[in-house]
Amino acid sequence: MLHIFYGTDEFQTSQELSALKKKLDDGMLDSNTTVLQGRRLTAEVLIQNIMAVPFLSNNRLVIVEDLIATLGSRKGILENWRPFLELLPTMPPSNHLVLIEQPTQNRENTSRSSLFKEISQLNDVHIIESKELKNWSFQGQSELGTWIQTRAKEKNIDITDDAITSITELMGTNLRSIDNELEKLKTFAAAKNNNSISLEDIALLTPMSKDENLFTLVDSIVEGNISKSFKLMNNILNSGKVAPSRVMSLISRQIRLMIRTAELLEQGTQKKMIGEIIGVRSNYPLNKIIKQTQKNDPKKSISDLKYLELTDSYIKQGKMTEQLGLELIICNFAAKTAQRNS
Repeated sequence: MLHIFYGTDEFQTSQELSALKKKLDDGMLDSNTTVLQGRRLTAEVLIQNIMAVPFLSNNRLVIVEDLIATLGSRKGILENWRPFLELLPTMPPSNHLVLIEQPTQNRENTSRSSLFKEISQLNDVHIIESKELKNWSFQGQSELGTWIQTRAKEKNIDITDDAITSITELMGTNLRSIDNELEKLKTFAAAKNNNSISLEDIALLTPMSKDENLFTLVDSIVEGNISKSFKLMNNILNSGKVAPSRVMSLISRQIRLMIRTAELLEQGTQKKMIGEIIGVRSNYPLNKIIKQTQKNDPKKSISDLKYLELTDSYIKQGKMTEQLGLELIICNFAAKTAQRNS
């Protein structure tokens, strides 16, 4: 079966992928999962992967990141990918192909693609578009407020309406950051033997998402400035207002933006359009991302993202603390920067 997950919200897209993995996992899915980057991927290589039979498992999962966005709408795409399109209906029923597209503010980048249009006409195709939730409503609770309330209930948190409003004002529409905050609030509620979260609890625990020092820290880490990174990290974490997981989430977001920007620069995309596509329209942050991208090899950025994901996995498995994970990330970025400059 073919699945396409795309849209403007990275967290919802990742949740769809996680749900599919959970559904398919029979204990051997990890050893039967292949992740491919859309950049420079050929139809022949993809065909080999989707036609391979699973080993000691009922399912095989092939994940391709950003194939549709990478191919764009250039002429000749359908001709080059015709063998893949013709073989898709014959893919073994045990196999699942996921085309996952990173967030973009311009949804037409995916839906306007000739490859996307061709694939969407096939039978047995599962397409989910993850849209950014509205933080406003003419009447009743907003989409974002409803999502927070539902997510809180899943975590056994009884959260008040004014606390939900406060979270939306502080955290914006970044669902991953909000989910991390809810996890922290869950722990806090358990510690006080009361699963209710009030406005006062939010004021005590939840940091402002637009903290200038926080973004300065992220920039210094990405740029490999180890001394500045550790100094800022200690100051921010010692304030007790920001969790290491929040910093790591912002680093991951920055690296994903750099990977996407590198692809757009290679395609000759103009600066203004880059800003529209990646959702960064203000000149200062856009210029900063472009500058950071130009200083980095795209392969390094992809490697950095994998390292972040691995660190996050170790933290969730209890193999290291969040702070240790963040400290190792700082050292890793600094070491690669030093190696590049040598």
